[in-house]
Formats: sequence, structure tokens, C-alpha cells
Amino acid sequence: MTTSGMIVQFGRFQLDSRSQLLYKDGEELPLEPKLIEVLQYLLDHRDRYVSLTELHNAVWVGRIVTDTAVRRTISKLRTALEDDVNEPVYIKSLPKRGYRLIAELVEQEYSANSTSDSSTSASTDEASSTVNFLDNVEQIAPAESNTPSSHSARSAPKPVNSAIMPLLRKSNAVAVLFLLALGAVFIYRIIIFKSHPKDTQADLVQSVEVIDSLPSEKLSLAISDDGKYLAYSARTDVHQSHQLFIQNLHSSETKQITHGEDYIGAIEFILGNKAIAYTAINKSSTELRIARLDRDTQDESHVVGKNFFTITNLEEDDNPGYLYAAIFKDSNTSTIYKLNLNTGETQEASFSDRADTIDIFIATTPLGTKYSFVRGTLLENNLSIYVFDKHTDALLKKINWQPLILDFQWLDENRCLILDKDKLSILDVNTLDQTVLLENSFELYTHIKVLSPDQFLILRDKPAEKFEVQVNLDDFNDRTELPLGELVLSSSFHFSPNKRFWVQQEAMGYSLYEYDIETASSTLLLNSDQNIHIFDLDPQRQALLLSLNGRLGVFYRPTQEIKYITNQSQFVEDARFYKEGEGILYGEKQVSGWRIRFFDLLANKSTLFLDGFRSIRAYNDAFIAAKDDGELYLISGDLLNVEDLGIRISFEFVMSWNLIDDYLIWSQIKGEDTVITVRDLNTGNTTQLSDIVSLMNPTLFFDLHAKTFSYRSKRLNYTDVLKVTLRPQQP
Repeated sequence: MTTSGMIVQFGRFQLDSRSQLLYKDGEELPLEPKLIEVLQYLLDHRDRYVSLTELHNAVWVGRIVTDTAVRRTISKLRTALEDDVNEPVYIKSLPKRGYRLIAELVEQEYSANSTSDSSTSASTDEASSTVNFLDNVEQIAPAESNTPSSHSARSAPKPVNSAIMPLLRKSNAVAVLFLLALGAVFIYRIIIFKSHPKDTQADLVQSVEVIDSLPSEKLSLAISDDGKYLAYSARTDVHQSHQLFIQNLHSSETKQITHGEDYIGAIEFILGNKAIAYTAINKSSTELRIARLDRDTQDESHVVGKNFFTITNLEEDDNPGYLYAAIFKDSNTSTIYKLNLNTGETQEASFSDRADTIDIFIATTPLGTKYSFVRGTLLENNLSIYVFDKHTDALLKKINWQPLILDFQWLDENRCLILDKDKLSILDVNTLDQTVLLENSFELYTHIKVLSPDQFLILRDKPAEKFEVQVNLDDFNDRTELPLGELVLSSSFHFSPNKRFWVQQEAMGYSLYEYDIETASSTLLLNSDQNIHIFDLDPQRQALLLSLNGRLGVFYRPTQEIKYITNQSQFVEDARFYKEGEGILYGEKQVSGWRIRFFDLLANKSTLFLDGFRSIRAYNDAFIAAKDDGELYLISGDLLNVEDLGIRISFEFVMSWNLIDDYLIWSQIKGEDTVITVRDLNTGNTTQLSDIVSLMNPTLFFDLHAKTFSYRSKRLNYTDVLKVTLRPQQP
């Protein structure tokens, strides 16, 4: 029942399933991609109701989001379609069943020219520019000549997601951090426009061979032209900065090139693999350095450029001594420059009359007849491949692409190899026929290096080993590693002296389990098609405070009944039992902001407790409460005295903070890592733990009785180097 490759009309709306665009009366609607994905899924399964869990698993695959977020997406989609939830015309909901598209549809296939050649033959008539390479790139000024120089490159630059984004995280400069945020917006807003390649299916892969497996956490990689050496920026310990390593793929011998405090970013082999160019990122700027590989002295390198805003990609030209670099001139724009490593001069290799274009990388065909680069624009939400005639600089083709491109190289003069976040495919730029070679659904494949028209190398990340670390507050050195096992998918835990409670996401919804530590047995307490989150266990250990899709309730273990505290229109993300369990303190989101309410379980009544605060914990005879910005305040028991503690926690990710006796514990994201901070409120002493990685769920799990807390961590992952051989082309 799939509708991919069709234009579907329903009411005043038209959905272009190929370009993933929605139109109303012929006018494009500016919708975020998730709304289109949900609409497409409902369209493809319009013969039945689609449950909330199915939508979550299909559209948000691999991401942890609440069912409330899924419901909000449905609500936004209804608003865009001007659909009334009480008298629906397009999307009907049914309790316990889910959602169904009920609109009457009219489908039509694409016309013969819907994927027609969108290229134009036009010469680029923009000025090149030259500056001294040793100057700041922001000083670039136009030269007198209006004729673009000839451009060439030998292999494809590095992926934007693994080269640009982690690189920018490493700089402490405020401007680069701002660029990181803009870059993230750019990546997640990319959608396809106008033309798109036609998919074809063919079994072209003859063999896949694992050459080597590398243990480390990597930022950037480069492969020598002969496929013998792999260079990568990596850290072999979670506490060190990323350094430069060279791996001999034939002998597995590894050599560490740098040992400094700077983070090593983009890298590239140059001068016949006798040297390597790399970027060193420090607190104030980015430098471009060259290190000789045919010498034994380590850390011997010289600076060829400095004071750059940031450099994201490096690529050697066919002419030795010249290097291409994708350089950010400011927080919105990157341009590819051709650098003369002997004279220090630079010249633009990509041209734009806009101030918000991001040119990601450049690649040249093996015989040098064509060159191409990938360009994105923040405001227009597109990503395009530009193909030029190398001798005349005439534009031969502009190809819009979906989804995000991770790497790009030419196999021959007409076919290119494109790795994106969904697949690895071969594209014929003349016919726009696309042949999928490998699926990349979980973005396990990251880099490619073409060795010949029928053979290339590709890197594949292996999932890291994940485990739980339990920390004793009486002795921070007393840590126990526990395998996550069946709890690996859980997003909610709670502890008691002899019990553990957790939520497991399963095929038909969510399940609440109780685990008896003494008998090592599990008991199912509750099944629900709504997302369950555990907040607290009452002092008598008879009731669990939890939420179902943000609706607060008390689950009584003896009777297995739920007493709801809030209704479906109220959103609660944090709650705790008060004192001996006679009441509940919870944060409630309002249009005007957050507030803390108190629910009296005996009187069955809710009253306003604190206005302007988002989260609260009881502390001795007082309270510690957080405002929406995460600032913590000590509030007296009578609520009359408020003292700023000078501590700020983060609500950006999973809210995770608590009190165990006089210890205040919270987690926050710093750079690539999640840092856990423990503050002794009596002494003011602070302890930080940083062996939890930001890509993991930063939620903390607290055992107030045993004075321990737990968090999830992982070991450094492995990367496989694969050699892929294609079947010979038929004449």
C-alpha cells in the first residue's frame, strides 16, 4: 500500500511522496520533516489504525521521545490540515487503537519528465579572491580577475556530520559554539526540492571483506590514495583530547603522531602520502599544520595557517603543494578555498552571491573532466550537488538530494558514490539513475575511499558496549559495573532495599516490572500502550508515583490500580512524594510558565504551592527548587525565605537531579561528554564524574536507601575497515 513515487490529493492538499513536500491549493506549506513523515506513514497504512507505539517505532526509530511528543506531532499535523479533532475529515483517532487517515484520496504517478534533467549549462562569472594564507580568513578581499581558476581534487572530503559537528564542539570560542548550534539546525532541516534521482535495484556488490578493526572514538578520518594507510583523529581514553594516529592497514601497526592538548580535527594525506595536513583546535582559534610521516620524530610539525574561525574539510589537489579546505569565514558561511602550501596564497574554489551558503566538500572525477561540491543553504532548507566541467567551469548539473550526505566520491567520469544517512548508492549523473548498494539506516557507515571503478573502502562503526555504573556516595572510588542486560531499553528505574522497578518498551507498548533482588525474579505489574515513567516510590513501598504520557498517577501495588492526579490536558514531567507519602509535589507546565502544585492524597485536592518553579525536592525541613532556566534555590519550610544556591542544572535533555541526604547530584552535557556533579551541601565540596558519554542517555538512577546512584556508560567503540568489490560492469 506504499505511495512512494506518487502525488496524492486529499481535499485541498497534495502530498508529493517523492520530494516529501505538502501543498495546499498548489502552495507549498513550510512543515517540519517529522510532520511529513507521520503523514506519509498514515498514508501508507491508511487501511487500519496505527497505534502510538507503532508511530514511535517507525518515525522516531532509534530515538528516545515521549508519547507526548508523538501526540504533539499529530496535533501539529491536524493544525496544518485544518482538521477538527472532534469532527475529523483527515485524521481520526480511536482510544486504545491509535490514528487513521480517513480522507478520500486521489493518486497519480509522476509524469515522464518529473525527474528530468534539471541542469543548465552556464559558466560561473564570479570573482576569485586571494589573500596571504597566514592571515585570518575573514580578511579575504576580491581580486581584480573575474575568471575562476581551474579546480581539481583527488578524493572526496570528509563527511559533514563526523567532521564538522564534532570539530566545532571542541573549540571553547563562543562564536564556534554558536556555529555548532546553527550547524545542527542546518543538518536537521535539510529536505529535498524539485529533482531527485530515480531509484533502481541491482545486486552489484560482489564481496565485502573486513580488513581491520580499530578501537577508539574517532572524529575525522582520511585514507591514503593507495588504500594502505588510515589516519584518524581519536581518543583512546574518555578523558583525553583527540590526537592524530596513523594505521598501516596491511600490518595493523599504529603510530601516534601528536601528543598535545589541542584537539585534532580535519585531516588529509598530502605529498604522495609522505605528509599529512591536519587542523589543531585550541581555545581561541584553529591552525592548519603539516606533519612529515617519513620521519621518526613525533610531534614534529609546522604551522602553515592560523587564526581561522574553523576549518572542516581538507582535500589535496592533483597538483602537489595545493590543498583544498572548507573554511568558515563566520558563523553562517563556509567556502572552499584552494591553498598554495608553498607561497601561502589562497583562492576561492567555490563561489556564491549569498551570505548563508555552506559548501561542505569537493571531489574530482578520476580523469579530471568534472568536479563537484555539495552546498547547503540555511534559509532555503536544501542540500544540492553541483557538477561542473573542470576545463570551462560550466555548470553541468544541479542535483537536489535527500537525506544528509555523509561522504561523496567519483567512481568514474559519470558515476559517483554517495553515502548518506540512509544508504550507500551509485548515482549516474547523466541519467539520475540510482543503485542502492548498502542500507545505512543506523548510520553505521561513515567514510568511503574509492580505489578503482570496481573497488572501494568503507568504514563501519560497531555498537559500543554499554553498561551501568553504580557509585557509593560514602566512597566515590567504590564503583560497580553492572551489565544492562534486559534493562538496556529502559528509560526509567527506581530502587528500594530489596526491589527494583523499571519500565520496558515492548512490541505492543510499555510494561512496568518489579524485580526481587533476593529471588532474582521479575513480576509484571502494568501493561499500557502509553509511555510509562517512574518518578518515586512512597516510604511504605506500596505505591509508585508515575506518569502515562505526561499524565500523573499513583499506582498501588497491592491492588494494581491507578489513581490519576492530573487530567490529559495537564503536562507533568517531574513529581515526588512529600514526607511520609501524604501528598505529592509536582511541576506543571502552564501557558504563562511553570509552577509547583501540591496534591493532598487524603483530601483528594490540588493546590498551588510555588509559582515560577519547575521542579522541587524536599530537603530536611526546607526545599530546593529549580526554575525553568535550571537555577536552584533553597526555600524555607514556610516558603518565605528564598536563597540562590549559585547552582544551575540543565533541563535540555532528560531531567536528572536529586538529593540523597546532604548530597545534591545532577548531570549536564559538556562538549562530547556528560558530566555528573555531586555537591555536599554541608561542606560545599564538589566531585565530578565524566566517564559517561553524551550519546548515551544522561538519566541518573537513585537508590536513596543504599546511598548510591547509577548511570549508563559505554566503552570506546570499534570501527571496521571494509573493502567492497563490485561486479564488473556489463559492456
